[in-house]
Amino acid sequence: MRNRVPRKRLKKRLIVSSIILVSAAMLLITLTVGIMMTMEIKQLLSNSLRHEAMEILLDMERQIGYLHQDIKSFTQNDFIINSLIDPQGRNKYLPAMVRGFNASENWGSIAITDFEGKLIYSQESASPVPQNSAYLRTALATGQPTLFTGEANRLFLIQPIFYYQTTQGSAIVALPFDQLMKPLLNNRKDLFLKIFSDATPVFLQYPDKSSKYITENIYADEKTPFLHKLKFSMRVGRPEAVFMNSVKKAVIQLLLITCLFILIAIAVASRIGNSIARPILELCTKVHRAGEDEMRKCYPVGTDDELEELALAFDQRSEELVAARRDMEKRVEERTLDLAEAKAAAENATRAKSEFLANMSHEIRTPMNVIIGMSRLIRKTELTPPQREYMDMVHDSSEVLLSLIEDILDFSKIEAGKIELESADFDLKELTAKTTDMLKLKASEKGLLLECRIPENVPRFVKGDSARLRQVILNLVNNAVKFTESGEITLEIFTENETDHQTTLGFSVADTGIGIPRDRLDRLFKPFSQVDASTTRQYGGTGLGLVISSKIVELMGGRMWAESEPGNGATFYFTVCFEKSEGVPEPVFGYRDTASLPAHGIAGIRVLMAEDNLFNQKLAKILLEESGCELDIVSNGKEAVEAVRKGRYDLVLMDVQMPVMDGLEATETLRKEQVQIPIVALTANATAEDRAMCLGAGMNDYITKPIDQKKLRKAISGQVKLLPAGKPDGAQEPVRPDDADIFDRETFLRNLGGDEDLVKELLSLLPEQLDMAVLDLKTAIEQHAEAQDIQKQAHTIKGMAANCFAKRLKEAAWRMEQAAANNELELAPSLMAELEEEIGRLLEIVKPLIR
Repeated sequence: MRNRVPRKRLKKRLIVSSIILVSAAMLLITLTVGIMMTMEIKQLLSNSLRHEAMEILLDMERQIGYLHQDIKSFTQNDFIINSLIDPQGRNKYLPAMVRGFNASENWGSIAITDFEGKLIYSQESASPVPQNSAYLRTALATGQPTLFTGEANRLFLIQPIFYYQTTQGSAIVALPFDQLMKPLLNNRKDLFLKIFSDATPVFLQYPDKSSKYITENIYADEKTPFLHKLKFSMRVGRPEAVFMNSVKKAVIQLLLITCLFILIAIAVASRIGNSIARPILELCTKVHRAGEDEMRKCYPVGTDDELEELALAFDQRSEELVAARRDMEKRVEERTLDLAEAKAAAENATRAKSEFLANMSHEIRTPMNVIIGMSRLIRKTELTPPQREYMDMVHDSSEVLLSLIEDILDFSKIEAGKIELESADFDLKELTAKTTDMLKLKASEKGLLLECRIPENVPRFVKGDSARLRQVILNLVNNAVKFTESGEITLEIFTENETDHQTTLGFSVADTGIGIPRDRLDRLFKPFSQVDASTTRQYGGTGLGLVISSKIVELMGGRMWAESEPGNGATFYFTVCFEKSEGVPEPVFGYRDTASLPAHGIAGIRVLMAEDNLFNQKLAKILLEESGCELDIVSNGKEAVEAVRKGRYDLVLMDVQMPVMDGLEATETLRKEQVQIPIVALTANATAEDRAMCLGAGMNDYITKPIDQKKLRKAISGQVKLLPAGKPDGAQEPVRPDDADIFDRETFLRNLGGDEDLVKELLSLLPEQLDMAVLDLKTAIEQHAEAQDIQKQAHTIKGMAANCFAKRLKEAAWRMEQAAANNELELAPSLMAELEEEIGRLLEIVKPLIR
C-alpha cells in the first residue's frame, strides 16, 4: 500500500455543511419574505389600478350619458323635427342648427338621415354609417337609440327622430375615442391604458414603451349600462418601478443579515470540527501505517472511547482479510485456466452458428423469391375477390418474411466477418433523395412530414459503399416513421471532419415520436433487443435493424448513437468516413421530374398561387383551370412557404406585395431551404429594377399584370420544360373604343377567352373590392400611417386596375404609389381625390354591364 498522509477532510465537511445549512435557511427566509412583500405590494397596486380603472369607466359612462341626453334633446327639438319634415327646411335650416348644436357641445361629427336611412346632411364628406348598415336599419325600424363602435376607433350613436310617434329620420353622432378620452386622462398621462370594445382595441395610451408595466383588466358591468352593452373592457397599468424599489431595499437588508449568520456559522463549525476531527485523524494515521506492514496494529489509540473499539475491530478484520486474500489468489489461478478453455470453445461455437445462419438464410431466400415473384404474377391475372384477398395476404406476408431473412443474413455476415464494403463514386444528394422518396408515401399516409436537409458545404459526390449507406438511412428513417404518429421526421447531413483525402460526414434522423427512456438507450444496439416487449407486439420487428446499421457504420469508419426522452421523440446520429471524389459539376434540376408530365400543353401541372386579392385570385383560377392546371391558392407568403413544404407542386405563382410575408421574403425562405421549385413573379410592377429584384430573390421568371393567358401559359410551360400551348401569335387586336383608357372591355373579354358570363362575374366583384381597397387607403392617409403602408395599399389598387385593363385608374394608383415610395405624403390628399375620381368613372362604365 502506498504511503498516504491523512487529509483533514472531516473538519472541512463539518464547516462547509454548517455554512450551507445556515446559508440555505437564511436564503429561504429572504426569498419567502421577499415574495410575500412583493405579493402584498402587487396586490395593493392591483387594487389601486382596478379602482382607477373603475373611475375611468364611470367617467366614460357619464360622458356617454351626457351625449345621449344631449342628442336626445336635440332630436326632440321642434325646429329640428319641422326642418326634417319640410323639404325647404332640410336645406336651409337643418345644417345650420346641426352646426350650431355641435359647435356648443363639441360631440364629434353629426349626420341626419330620413326615415329610409338616406343621408340628408353630414358634417363629413360621406355618411359615417352606410344606408344598409344593420345598426341604422334596426334603429329606424324599432325607434330605439343604437350605440356601437365602428371604423377609425369611433363611437357611434343613432338617435331616431319622431313626429307623432312615427320615425321620420335619425341623428347619427360619430365621436372619436381620442376626443372622448382626452378630458378623462388629463391627470393620468403616466397611466398605461388600453380599451377594448367586444375584444377589438379602440383606444391606447402607452406613455413609455421602454418601461415594463403591471396591468389589470376590468370589464364593464351593470353599473355602466352603456359600456356594458358595448362589451367594454379595459387594461390599465403602472410601471414596475413603482413597487420594485421598496422590494429591492428589503431584499438587500435580508441578504446582509444572511451574510452575518454565515460568518457566525463558520466560527462555530471550526470549533466543532477541531474537537471531533482530531482523534479521528489520529486513527486514520495508524490505519495507514498498519496497511504498510501487516504486523502493525491500530489499537490502542489513547482516546478511551468508541474509537478504541473501532481500532480493535479493524485489527481483527485485517487479519481475516489477509487470510482470505491468500485463499482467493489460489482460486483465481485455477479459474483463469478454466476460463481460457471455455473462451476458445465459445468462439468456435459462435463462428459455427454464424456460418450456419448465413448458409440457411441464403437457402431460404431462393424459394422466398419464387413465392414473391409468382404471387405478383398471379395478382395480375383475373381473380375472384376472395382469391385476390388471399394472394394479397400471401404477397404481404412473403415481403415481411423476406425482410426478416435479409436482416438475419446481414447479421450473420457481420458476426462471421464476411461482410465486404465496396468503394465507388456516387451522388450523395441523389442517394438521400431517392431513399427518402421510398418512404414519403408511407409517411404521408400517417400525416407525417418527411424532410431532407443538406447544407451547401456538404460535398455532393463522395467515394464509398452507397448501397450500405442507403441501407442504414432507410432503416433509421423507416424506424422513425414506424414509431411516430404525428409531427415530422428530418434527415440532416453535416460535415464532421475533412482532410486532404477523406471527408467524415455526420447524419441525423430526428422524429417526434414516442421517444425512448434514457436508461434503456443501451438496449437499442444489442441483438434481438427492443426497448420493451410491448414494442415488438405493437410495431413488430426483430431488434436486428439498429444492430446491423451500427455494425455497418463501424465498418465504414464511424459510430452510431441516439438521444431521446419519452414523449419528445428521438434523434439517431451516425458518422461515416468517405474518400474524396473528383466530382462533376452539379446539374440543375427542378423540384419535380418533368419527364412524367404531358408532352404538350400545361394540363396536369400542379400550380400554387400566392395572391391576397380576391379579384386576382378569381381571374387566375379561371385562366389556369381552362388550361387544365390544378391550382391551389393561398393569401400570403407565409402560407405559400408552408404549402410548398407540405405539398408537391410543379410551379408557384408568387405575388410580390402581400400581407404577413411578401413574395420576395417567401422566395428567399424557400431558396435557403434548398427548395428548387420554379417560382414566377406575378405583380403589377413593370420596371427593370423590379424585375432585377424578383430575379435576385431567387424567382425564375417574371409576369406583369394584367395577366395575359398566352404569356401565363408560356411562362409555366417554359419553367417545366414543356411546349407552350395557347392561341397563335400575330392575332389582330380589335380597335379600342373612345373610353378604352377608362375600361378596355374588348381586351378584357379577349383575355378571358370571350366568355361573357365570366366577364360579368368578375366585374360584379370589382365595386366591393375597390371600395374596400379605397377605404383602407383613405384610412392609412387620414391616420398618417407609414409611407410603406400607403404604398402597399396603392399597389393593391394598381394590380386590380391592371387586371381589368383600367388604364387611367392604374396610372392614378401608380402616381400614389410613387409618391409614397418617395415619401412625398403631402401629395396624398390631392392624389386620393384623383384616384376616387377615376374609380367613379370606371364604375359608371362597369355597373351597367353587371345589372
